[in-house]
Amino acid sequence: MLWLIFMLGAGHGLQPDHAAAAATLAARRGIPAWLAALRLAAGHCAALATLTLLVVAFPALKAPWLERWTSILGAASLVFVGGLLLWHVWNHEDAHHQVRSGSIEQVGLGWLLGLSGARAAALILPIAGGNDVFAPLMAYGFGVSGGILIASGGLDVLRALLVGRLSTRWLDGALGLSSVLTGCWLLFSAA
Repeated sequence: MLWLIFMLGAGHGLQPDHAAAAATLAARRGIPAWLAALRLAAGHCAALATLTLLVVAFPALKAPWLERWTSILGAASLVFVGGLLLWHVWNHEDAHHQVRSGSIEQVGLGWLLGLSGARAAALILPIAGGNDVFAPLMAYGFGVSGGILIASGGLDVLRALLVGRLSTRWLDGALGLSSVLTGCWLLFSAA
């Protein structure tokens, strides 16, 4: 059963909002996408753990309004980070001249996106059955982390292939725009 939960998490981690967030953060900070993805995944797992434990402790939190508002919060944060990257591109700021520390920002965005996984946290418990909450949560979290790392590793390869052909400003602009558009799509689907 844990293998199934792991695979559900991996499928969730491969969704485009995670790849857009990791790539945008990587471009904004001038670091490899896999490193931003690792930090994003840590925040995402922390939020899922928090939500799962809260849902276990307070079953009334399974309310649909919680899922809607956490989805809106996660999507809005994706729009915000993409907008910041577009701002840097527009103002001709190169990612290599920026401060390279951004782990708090990356873990924080992962946490906000993880909050939008309220539905996943509520679904993990019935699938697992029994009183053990920790093992299914860890299986799902490692699956999500693996999916995010695979998606952002692919983006690192794509970026390496395109760097000689396009300027990094164009690439960073495209990543920022994809993050904003993905966040807007998620906002409209949550409303």
